[in-house]
Amino acid sequence: MKSAGGARPARERGRGKAATWGLVALLSVLASSGCDFDLHLPRIPLEPVRSCTEADQWHISGFIGTDVTSGGEASAIRMIVGQSRELHVVPDGYSFAGCKDAIASVRWISANAAAANLGPGVEVAWLTALSPGETRVQAEVTLTTGTVHVASLSVFHAESRQTVSTIRVFPAGLPLPGRTVVFSGTVRLEAGNAGSRSEAKLPFDVPHAGTLDMVVDWQTPTNRVIAHVCPGLVPEDLGCAPVIDGTHSWGEKPSTGAASVAPGVYSFWIANSGTEAETVRYEAGLTGASR
Repeated sequence: MKSAGGARPARERGRGKAATWGLVALLSVLASSGCDFDLHLPRIPLEPVRSCTEADQWHISGFIGTDVTSGGEASAIRMIVGQSRELHVVPDGYSFAGCKDAIASVRWISANAAAANLGPGVEVAWLTALSPGETRVQAEVTLTTGTVHVASLSVFHAESRQTVSTIRVFPAGLPLPGRTVVFSGTVRLEAGNAGSRSEAKLPFDVPHAGTLDMVVDWQTPTNRVIAHVCPGLVPEDLGCAPVIDGTHSWGEKPSTGAASVAPGVYSFWIANSGTEAETVRYEAGLTGASR
């Protein structure tokens, strides 16, 4: 059955794909069993790949609803000094890859680069918060036909999308009352290679029960650094069940997290799976009265 617009519903397309792969698996089993068979299969029609047009609308993605804060007369996207986010410019309805042949250039613009600066990019650019203040972020997409589209930031709330033009940068948080740094330093990690990663396992002592927090940061936003805090010592060739699983979403840094812990030995487990070597800064803090 088709929808009013002529396209098959997503659920029906999903059933079709599952049936196709099921048939492929069945044929593989029959072939490996030595059975002789002669099947005349109908040709499965493929849906045409859509190309972008001059009429398409463009937007910038990279933030979600929880990043929006209300203050003053309008909503804004909240960032903290030192935070970086990966932004993507995309046309409505499909990915940037389907439009590469139609794009002449992309120019990323931060109206106040002193507050938040945009790293160079085409489909992707990194936005880094530098100092308290506000800025507006846009991307000018020029097609090979000469048509220019101006893309604004969009934030998704469930199934709806909201355009939020302002980035509001706040100072880094003040130390929590009673917080003590129990372990900190830097470590140099080589670039990951062909799916592998360079890692460090760094043990430290927690003197008493409390809330243990971690902050792990690095230099190059486009690198992917993953950080955890593990109980005890972490064996050389093994992982752990982390007590703190740092935020390590692709496209965001630094990595942070916190958890209630008992006194004892813990370890940072930090890995670089990016394409460049990194100097990683790590810190563990403990808040709570000594027991």
